[in-house]
Amino acid sequence: MALLLRTFTRTGTCMSRSQFGILYRHAFPMGTTAKEELNAYLAKNSKLNRPVSPHVTIYKWSVPMAMSITHRGTGVGLSAGVSAFALLALALPGNYPYYLDLIHSQSYGPALLCLAKFGIAFPLSYHTFNGIRHLRWDTGNGFKIPQGADVSEHPVEGTNTYGTNGDKYPCRTRTPPANIGLSVVVLCIRRGLSGTKPTDLCVQPNMASPSYPTCGLRTLSLLMLVAASVQSNFIPIDDDPFQPVAQDETVAVGSTVTLTCHVKENDNSSLQWSNTAQQTLYFGEKRALRDNRIQLYRSTRTELSITIGDVQLSDEGEYTCSIFTMPVRMARATVTVLGVPDKPQIAGYKDAVKEGSSITLTCTSSGSKPPAKLRWFKDQEELTRQPVVVETVPDTPTYKVSSELDLTVLRGDDNAVIACAVDHASLAPGDKRSEQPIRVLFTPDVTIQPESNLPREGDKFYLQCKGNGNPEPSTYVWQKKDGELPPLAKVDADFLRFETLNKTDNGVYLCEADNGIGKERGEYTLLVQDGPGNIADPTAMSTSSGVDHAVIGGVVAVIVFILLCLLIVIGRYLIRHKGTYLTHEAKGSDDAPDADTAIINAEGGHSGAEDKKEYFI
Repeated sequence: MALLLRTFTRTGTCMSRSQFGILYRHAFPMGTTAKEELNAYLAKNSKLNRPVSPHVTIYKWSVPMAMSITHRGTGVGLSAGVSAFALLALALPGNYPYYLDLIHSQSYGPALLCLAKFGIAFPLSYHTFNGIRHLRWDTGNGFKIPQGADVSEHPVEGTNTYGTNGDKYPCRTRTPPANIGLSVVVLCIRRGLSGTKPTDLCVQPNMASPSYPTCGLRTLSLLMLVAASVQSNFIPIDDDPFQPVAQDETVAVGSTVTLTCHVKENDNSSLQWSNTAQQTLYFGEKRALRDNRIQLYRSTRTELSITIGDVQLSDEGEYTCSIFTMPVRMARATVTVLGVPDKPQIAGYKDAVKEGSSITLTCTSSGSKPPAKLRWFKDQEELTRQPVVVETVPDTPTYKVSSELDLTVLRGDDNAVIACAVDHASLAPGDKRSEQPIRVLFTPDVTIQPESNLPREGDKFYLQCKGNGNPEPSTYVWQKKDGELPPLAKVDADFLRFETLNKTDNGVYLCEADNGIGKERGEYTLLVQDGPGNIADPTAMSTSSGVDHAVIGGVVAVIVFILLCLLIVIGRYLIRHKGTYLTHEAKGSDDAPDADTAIINAEGGHSGAEDKKEYFI
């Protein structure tokens, strides 16, 4: 940028040679004498081992000196970089976004990326701002003639004295700008000849770059290169019928993925698939890479499809489909490979635990990508989601996941199955699952079971003590409440046997079971009934029979009481509504001495009118 600015802003740049006549009007071919003196001067300095000026190794470094050298170095670097960028843009098949994405896919570290960005930004910014400073100097603003005589790379005017007799002759020199890509060195030698005025000898010993009239051509070439470097970025692809189209794919490790590339139209150009390392896999129907996992699926003028079998994690990346038109067009498809997690492993359970204790189970699974999720189940019921810890597996792109389950066990959890299942996109539900049954130790629940519900006097009889615990009870102790066991009762582990029952065996019997975890007690009330030859004693029945009869008797009593109450209410109602109702005929019969009189009185008599009234109680 500074190069272009200085090229077009400097006075006299890119103009004809005639404008610089001051540099050439005294230029004559160097004579033999001057050449000999110059050689003698150089030989003398070489003999005395004097350094050639300028020589940066003998000067004390200063800020202006370092800035000047840096300005020239950044200028050369920018010129070379822009030229190389333009040439590569013309020569390489891809466009700028493609190679930028390629750099992104390499996953360079932040330190290297920052260093690269600094290497691009620093030369451009430094050379630009330093060039602006030089532009201000080139205007001569702020410089006086004595000051200008000591400042290099600027228009200067001074007076030098050269001659054999010590006479002073003015020598006006103008040093052309040195920052515009032209190395012009003018040596002005004033030498006095015998009997004449000193002669101006302006020698131009070195012309390393083209002269001023050619700088316009050079600038035009540079602009063309810059334009060529970005022309590939403006190719429209939305409506381009030759632009290939590809889709991203996701596949699990060990599966097969199909990559399809197609175009709307084709001018007989070949389609090509390349892998993440830009190695050609298929060029049309021709296999380019010897990998038996990669096979041709379909090849037509407008489509190229390939399959990659037994996909591995190393196959993940960006695949490129290219069609070799002018320019070359490309499409990219990203293949994402899912790492299949291993079967989960449950740790933390060794032996049975006591009721009320807490256990911590850990489920672990490796090899997943992206990280899998873990789910806990008790029998068929899913437990509350537990947090999952994710760790990277060294030297692989996979992950190790783990989850902990804290569980307080009860006796109902005995023989329950705790399961850990892996939830991942590469698996169907329940594909990877591990189960761990747990055992719970708890005190027994004790019940006493009789041989029959109607024990009769004179029969054999036994009571069995049953303890439901983990482990099973190993010790049983029989007792009779408020007394000793009958003499004919024998203890046989969990059985209490009666050889012959009698009424003296009635009572409450207790059984205590011990399984080493704890002790529990059960009880049973024994009521012995009469034997088969005797009248059954209604009071001698089992507890359950007596309870049933009592309930039935109570219900019958309630029903009888309700019926009696209803009868009393109905009878009283009927009695209160009973009255005397005398008809006219009946009244006459009561008062008349005979039937005829009664009829006469009944038909029209008014006597006893008060008696004809009806009364009701």
